[in-house]
Amino acid sequence: MPRHPIAPESDPGDDSRPNEADLLLDEAALLPDTEGEPLDHPALDSIDPDLLSASVRSALADLGGPRGLAAVRVVEAMGDPDLFDALADALLDQPDLPVDLLYRALQVLEGSGRIEARPELFALREELIEALDGDDATLDGLIEQIEEEPEDVWIPLQGLAEIEPDVRAEIVAELGAGGPIGPGTAELLRLLCYAHDPALRRSALDALEAASPAEPGGPAGDDPVSRAWLDLAAHHPDPNVSSRASRRLGNRGPSGPGLPAARPAPRIVASLVTGLDGRGRGQVALVADDPGAGLRVCSAFGCDVMAGVVAVVGRIAPIADPEPGAALLAELRGHPGRDEVEGAPELALGLLAGALLLCGPGTTPALRFWLERTAGPALGPRPFSGLALDPAERSPLLDPPPFEEMASRVDDVLDACPGWIDDSDLTFELAEELLLRWGGAPPDPRRDAGAYRFLFEHRLRDQLELYRRMLFWMGWLWQAAGAPELARSSLALAEQLSDPQHVVPSHPFASALATRSLLAAQNGLRLGLDLRDPAARARMEAGDLPG
Repeated sequence: MPRHPIAPESDPGDDSRPNEADLLLDEAALLPDTEGEPLDHPALDSIDPDLLSASVRSALADLGGPRGLAAVRVVEAMGDPDLFDALADALLDQPDLPVDLLYRALQVLEGSGRIEARPELFALREELIEALDGDDATLDGLIEQIEEEPEDVWIPLQGLAEIEPDVRAEIVAELGAGGPIGPGTAELLRLLCYAHDPALRRSALDALEAASPAEPGGPAGDDPVSRAWLDLAAHHPDPNVSSRASRRLGNRGPSGPGLPAARPAPRIVASLVTGLDGRGRGQVALVADDPGAGLRVCSAFGCDVMAGVVAVVGRIAPIADPEPGAALLAELRGHPGRDEVEGAPELALGLLAGALLLCGPGTTPALRFWLERTAGPALGPRPFSGLALDPAERSPLLDPPPFEEMASRVDDVLDACPGWIDDSDLTFELAEELLLRWGGAPPDPRRDAGAYRFLFEHRLRDQLELYRRMLFWMGWLWQAAGAPELARSSLALAEQLSDPQHVVPSHPFASALATRSLLAAQNGLRLGLDLRDPAARARMEAGDLPG
């Protein structure tokens, strides 16, 4: 069965498609800042320097975009004087960057002489240092910043993500210690009550309670703190938090008398969901209008099927300005070997809600801000049970294909997801052994049953939960894209991998995955690409494959 086209076919001459340097930046954007890959020097050296420089400069021109932080990291890794200049100029041209990104970029420029050579940049650094110098200064600076611009509360939220967990929890706990608070501080604390870090959430709740103007169970007015408790009572997914908020409101629900109105839900005007790479990572992007505020908000949520939402970038513009949203979606389109679906908000919201179930303490505190401004306050963590279908359609989950068809259907699914291979050291060791044993013959599950079983028992068995989740994601993506047979195949495989009787090396998916992985490793070894070598792995991550 041929691969179903998910997006319109691209013009081969279309220069808007991402090149290998753009793909390196996209890969880096999904990795935590503490991870080196794919920014090791071998990866950088494998790409044409002029091409890489052009991509980095383009990303620096939009530091708040999806590739902004990745570009900063590449500048640091390369140490190119011209790119240091480009980064310094970009900081001057974009003064309203999130605190965490500004701090990271200034770190990269330290010692290069670029800060001292630009008086405005030097002053910016001194201002940032003063704001972060000591707990009292940090607290005062934080309160001043959010009260001056309450709608820019996402900036300190992202800044808090860069502070040590224990320190930031202490800072937040002090926000309510001085008595009544302003609307900006109340909004910050409300959003932090949704944090996935338990210590940070607890500090925010305690601070909000300390700043509450009423005793527990007393009357609630139309003040910022009461509005915060109202939202928590109505929308917080943790029943302990929602009940605590309800008690502060006198056990009245969201419709109780005298309570302020909740923030209206935004109107989604565009959405995009990408397929998953071989590590189970993809993107969900939403563009939404807030007519009351006259704003258009666009966000891209980097999702991992094992770790939840691992990255968030967002842009805010006047509602009449479509460019930021269009630019964000354009950066996510057209990646080779990765499908995407646009205009399916139900899919986007369902997958995003499922990803929220997997978030942990490392999730950025800014996540809730961007969720509310695009998906609305009612979106919370919940399993994604699938798309609502037309009455004439039969759910692919209720109409699985016969098991005897699964071998060919596995091939269809893996053909559509060429990056789904296991490239572990063990796979390369076994691939090398089979090459030497059989004189270059491709791997065969019957002839090489022992090697297949060993690979399954010591590697693939532990990866099947990852692939099961990936298959569910792709199954519903294909259903939304109008590829029902791929959807049936993918969802049926996911269901089978949920059943212990199918978690065996002879299952068509496990066998095909092993065959493709061993064959890919053999092809790499023939071309001199041995991913047991960290330098070779870095080159592969950068897209510089030999041959």
